[in-house]
Order: sequence, then structure tokens, then C-alpha cells
Amino acid sequence: MATATRSPHPQPPASGGGHSPEHAAAPAQELSVVYAGRETTEVMPRPENATADAMMNTHGFSEFLGVAMQGKPFTPADNLTLTREYYVAFLARRDVEVPLIQRFQEQLERKEGAGIIAPESIGRLSDALDQLAARNPKGMIDLQRELEAIKTFPEDKERAERELAEARNIHEQNQAMLQRYVNAQHISGESLRSLPVLADLKRGAAGFFQRVGEKIRSGFGETQRQKVARESAQYEAEVAAFGQHIVRLQSDVESGNATLESLETQARQFQGDTEVLEGRILKGILVRDETTGTTVSVLDEMRKRLSDGVAKKLAQGLLSSNLQTLLKTGQDFSHFETLLRGKGVDYLSGQIAEDKTLSRGDFATALDEKILGKPGEPGLFEAAVMEALGSIEPGATQSRMDYALVQFADMTAKGLGTRGRHESVSLLLTVLTKAYNQAIAAKDKTGKAILLAGSIAKIRQSALAEPRT
Repeated sequence: MATATRSPHPQPPASGGGHSPEHAAAPAQELSVVYAGRETTEVMPRPENATADAMMNTHGFSEFLGVAMQGKPFTPADNLTLTREYYVAFLARRDVEVPLIQRFQEQLERKEGAGIIAPESIGRLSDALDQLAARNPKGMIDLQRELEAIKTFPEDKERAERELAEARNIHEQNQAMLQRYVNAQHISGESLRSLPVLADLKRGAAGFFQRVGEKIRSGFGETQRQKVARESAQYEAEVAAFGQHIVRLQSDVESGNATLESLETQARQFQGDTEVLEGRILKGILVRDETTGTTVSVLDEMRKRLSDGVAKKLAQGLLSSNLQTLLKTGQDFSHFETLLRGKGVDYLSGQIAEDKTLSRGDFATALDEKILGKPGEPGLFEAAVMEALGSIEPGATQSRMDYALVQFADMTAKGLGTRGRHESVSLLLTVLTKAYNQAIAAKDKTGKAILLAGSIAKIRQSALAEPRT
């Protein structure tokens, strides 16, 4: 059986929901498992208090322990602590295989688009997990913890984003209220920064107090003066309270700025933490290569096997004379080129045949020549455009011409061969301008040249309006 090793794993983040080794697989539970071709139900004992007999009566554990001991004499009852440690790893091994395969499939098949993982690669992963659990039980338990941590990340991220949205809503309300108060009282920005808000508000009420004073001095009776004095004191108290309210509101706004920044950083980190942890898990599964005698990453082996499939698919696509097939081949090639430049993941060096690998430069040149042509020899794209223009009947409408060309505009949006969108649009305009010039030179009287001029103008205007990518 192939050997496997695994570098030690750091503990998952506290928010990740990691568990201690005892609790990783501890709860006793009834499980339906397949053993020797038949399904059976068994109760898994808790490792911390399991007897030797209970553990050895778990299907598959005796073989697992035999591999771990490498044939050396071992009596479980006399080595209960060590047996329990291996038992925890054995249970963890059962738990991690399916979610781990799903992680590899998510990364390679869906995110990287490299094709379907071969059964042989799944078998290598299974062997690596067997050996990891048997020879490094703590490493297997760490792996299980990290997979558990990843499971909780989406919930943690959703909670962080929800808290961020709530905090942003409150912050925006406070900002709007403060601005209304500022506008109403003509409080300057400098005043807000130095916080003499109360004084500004008092000055805003100066006219009121002046008018009251004039009325008192003009001969109100004693009772009236007392009433006005009371009202004045009450108004001044309200102004003071309002000023304090604005001071608190400004403090809330300033505090909200810091809170939002913290929550935004936390929300961004969840996605990054998930990618880092997933990457470490996938790269950390190692297996011994029996041919070279070296230890390699299962992820690298899977990518190597998939790269051969990618190379053969691209080479097969290049043999086609169908424009749509060649365009799809070009899109696939561009996808893997982007993956290589962006993340250093290489699917473009696979083997086409036993003694031949894909040459990126030669492939790109051959693909562009078939689609776009070469000097003196039009490519399939130009031929298709000219064929479509030939189907336009005399006296056709502008809509008929635009409809005939819309499929080619769609092609350029995805790129022609290895060319980007803007360069592809330019190539389409070149072909259409060539057709227009030919129609003018032939003194076209069918109206086709006029329609072509209209379509060229629309395509050029649309291209100018789109951001360059």
C-alpha cells in the first residue's frame, strides 16, 4: 500500500468551530456502513471510554490498526490509550473522505474547469487518507478539524455581513439626522470638530431672548415678567439639551465610522480565510510516488492527470473545421492561460500523446490562423461573415442586416481565438469595412453598402461605449 505523509496543521480559527480530538468523533451514534459488500448498522462507542473489545468490534478497525502497527506485535487491551488515539483517527478518516472529495471537485472541476476527476485520482486520495490516519493520527484529526471549520465559515460570513448591513443602516440614519441639525442651525464644520455646539445653538436663539427682554423693559407687569422668565429658562434648557443631543449624535457617528471599518474588514476576511484554509487542506494531502520514490501532493497529481485531458481536448478541437468548435476551443485555451498567469496553475503543459506535449505558442498561432486567417488566406470567421452578407437580398431593411451580423458581434464579445474582446471587435469591423469597400468598388445598387455603413457605425459606437478589458 502506498505511503502518505502530511505536514502538521495549525489550529483552525476560533470562529471556525474546530473541535478537540476527543470531541471530533466522540459522540456515540448509529451509522449505516457498507462492509464486505453488505450494509450493516453499528453503534460507534465513544473513544474516551471505549473498551478494547468495543473498538475492535468496529468493522475495519482491526485492519486499520494492523497497517498502523506495520505487523508488529500489539495488544489493544494492554495499550488502551494508544488504541483509543488510533480509534479517533480511524473514525475521523471515515468522516473526512466524502467532504474532502467534494472539496477537490469544487476546486478542480468547478472553479478551475479542468474536467472530471478520474477514479484513479480518487483512489490515490483514499490511499493517502488511509496512510495519514494510520501513521499520523494527530494529522488526521487536524484535517477533520479544519474541514469542520470550513463548514461554519459560510454561516459566520453571513452573520458578519448581516451585522455590517445593520450597522451601516444605523450609521446612515445618524449621519442624516446630524446633517439635518447642522443645516437647520447653521453650525459650521469647524464648530462640529471642536464641539462648541451648545454655544452655537444659544447664539441661534439670541434674537428670541432679545425680543423677550425688550418686552419686559417696555412695561409688562410682574406676573408677565415672571412668565416670560420661566419660558425663557425653559427654552434655554431645551436648547442646552438639544446641544447635548447633537454632541452625543456626533459621537455616535464617529464611533459608527470605526465600527463599520471593523465589520467591513471582518466580512472581507471570511472569504480570504476560507480560500487560505481550503488551499492548505488540499495541498497538505501527500502521497508517496512509487515510481520516483518521492512524496508528492495529491492535488498536483490530480492536476497533472487533468492537464493531459485538457491538452488532448484542445488538440482535438484544433483539428475541427467548424467555427463554433474552434471558438469554444479558443475560449478554453484563454481560460487556462488566465489561470496560469493569475494563480500559477498550469493545465497547458499536458501530454497530447505519449512523447508529445502541448506547445502553447504553436497552438495559439495555429488556432488564430484557422479562425482569423493569415496573409492572403481568409480565416473561417471572415468566410462566415461574407457568407452571411451574401444572404442579404436586394432592398433588405437595416434590421435584416443588423440581425445577420448580431451572431458575429456575440462571437467577438467572447473573443476570437486568443484575442481579447476589443481586438476581436476591431477584426469584425475590418472584415465589414472590407465588404463595404468591395460593394462600393462594384458600384452596388442593391442598398447593401448603405446598410453595411449603418451596421458598421452601430458596432463602432457600441464598442466605444464599453469599458476596455
